[in-house]
Amino acid sequence: MPERFLGQLNVGQDIQVTVAAYPDDVFKGRVYFIDPRIEEQTRTALIKAKLPNPDGKLRHGMFANLDLIVSVRSEALVVPEEALIPKGEEVYVFIVDQENKAQMKPVKVGVRLAGKAEIMEGLSEGENVITEGFQKVGPGSPVSIKKSEPAPEAKETSP
Repeated sequence: MPERFLGQLNVGQDIQVTVAAYPDDVFKGRVYFIDPRIEEQTRTALIKAKLPNPDGKLRHGMFANLDLIVSVRSEALVVPEEALIPKGEEVYVFIVDQENKAQMKPVKVGVRLAGKAEIMEGLSEGENVITEGFQKVGPGSPVSIKKSEPAPEAKETSP
């Protein structure tokens, strides 16, 4: 576990693991050990978790991908990653103003995950962000809005 996440990690925390041999299976477990030492060269700490393996699919030495949720921001403002426009050290997005014109706004990006980017500063909830064709618009360009259906929210299930 990278050192920067250790303050957000606790014994008893849930994890999910996938392995190449069974790409459609998700194995769930819990953290039971967090090494108090940091590996000096990699700046990581060893964590251990227990995963039930009743059918014996998981084998010693398998390489696994681990999903460990270290924090949840239920009120995070998220945009599609393709909406981000990097310019030097800054990142911008095009929004559609009340007059249906494109306006470029600087934003501060937080966490990026699987095609989505958290916006920490610069946007407000409900603002329309241009995700396609922004290469053809400039500040003040007229824009027509194409409404899309929101993605269904994922539902959590208890083990």
